[in-house]
Amino acid sequence: MATKGDADFFLFIELHVRTLHPTFYLLSNPQARAAHKDYAGSGNCVPSEVRRLVAADDFSLLLQPVDTHLT
Repeated sequence: MATKGDADFFLFIELHVRTLHPTFYLLSNPQARAAHKDYAGSGNCVPSEVRRLVAADDFSLLLQPVDTHLT
Protein backbone atom coordinates (compact mmCIF):
# COMPACT_ATOMS: atom_id res chain seq x y z
CA MET A 1 0.00 0.00 0.00
CA ALA A 2 2.94 2.31 0.54
CA THR A 3 3.81 2.44 -3.17
CA LYS A 4 0.30 2.10 -4.63
CA GLY A 5 -1.80 3.68 -1.90
CA ASP A 6 -3.10 6.47 -4.14
CA ALA A 7 -4.47 4.14 -6.83
CA ASP A 8 -8.19 4.43 -7.59
CA PHE A 9 -8.68 0.69 -8.07
CA PHE A 10 -6.99 -2.56 -7.14
CA LEU A 11 -7.44 -5.88 -8.91
CA PHE A 12 -7.20 -9.00 -6.78
CA ILE A 13 -6.82 -12.19 -8.82
CA GLU A 14 -7.61 -15.55 -7.26
CA LEU A 15 -6.18 -18.46 -9.24
CA HIS A 16 -7.91 -21.78 -8.64
CA VAL A 17 -5.20 -24.42 -8.31
CA ARG A 18 -7.12 -27.34 -9.80
CA THR A 19 -8.44 -25.59 -12.90
CA LEU A 20 -6.07 -22.60 -13.20
CA HIS A 21 -9.22 -20.55 -13.76
CA PRO A 22 -8.83 -16.96 -12.53
CA THR A 23 -11.48 -15.10 -10.59
CA PHE A 24 -11.19 -11.32 -10.52
CA TYR A 25 -12.13 -8.95 -7.72
CA LEU A 26 -12.08 -5.22 -8.44
CA LEU A 27 -11.71 -3.15 -5.28
CA SER A 28 -11.90 0.57 -4.70
CA ASN A 29 -9.09 2.17 -2.72
CA PRO A 30 -11.07 2.10 0.57
CA GLN A 31 -12.01 -1.55 0.01
CA ALA A 32 -8.39 -2.49 -0.72
CA ARG A 33 -7.28 -0.72 2.44
CA ALA A 34 -9.89 -2.66 4.42
CA ALA A 35 -8.67 -5.98 2.99
CA HIS A 36 -4.98 -5.13 3.36
CA LYS A 37 -2.82 -6.85 5.92
CA ASP A 38 0.91 -6.23 6.01
CA TYR A 39 2.60 -9.61 6.34
CA ALA A 40 5.52 -11.43 4.73
CA GLY A 41 5.26 -14.49 2.55
CA SER A 42 2.26 -14.08 0.29
CA GLY A 43 0.19 -11.24 -1.08
CA ASN A 44 -1.04 -8.49 1.19
CA CYS A 45 -4.78 -8.91 0.77
CA VAL A 46 -6.65 -11.39 2.91
CA PRO A 47 -8.68 -13.46 0.38
CA SER A 48 -11.65 -14.04 2.68
CA GLU A 49 -11.88 -10.30 3.36
CA VAL A 50 -11.73 -9.52 -0.37
CA ARG A 51 -14.56 -12.02 -1.03
CA ARG A 52 -16.60 -10.46 1.78
CA LEU A 53 -16.20 -6.94 0.38
CA VAL A 54 -16.84 -7.45 -3.35
CA ALA A 55 -18.51 -9.89 -5.71
CA ALA A 56 -16.40 -12.02 -8.03
CA ASP A 57 -15.97 -10.80 -11.60
CA ASP A 58 -17.97 -7.63 -10.93
CA PHE A 59 -16.50 -4.65 -12.77
CA SER A 60 -19.44 -2.28 -12.22
CA LEU A 61 -17.19 -0.10 -10.08
CA LEU A 62 -15.60 1.10 -13.33
CA LEU A 63 -18.95 2.45 -14.51
CA GLN A 64 -19.46 4.72 -11.50
CA PRO A 65 -18.63 8.41 -11.82
CA VAL A 66 -15.20 9.35 -10.49
CA ASP A 67 -15.08 11.94 -7.74
CA THR A 68 -12.56 14.49 -8.99
CA HIS A 69 -12.95 16.80 -6.00
CA LEU A 70 -9.62 17.12 -4.22
CA THR A 71 -9.57 18.11 -0.57
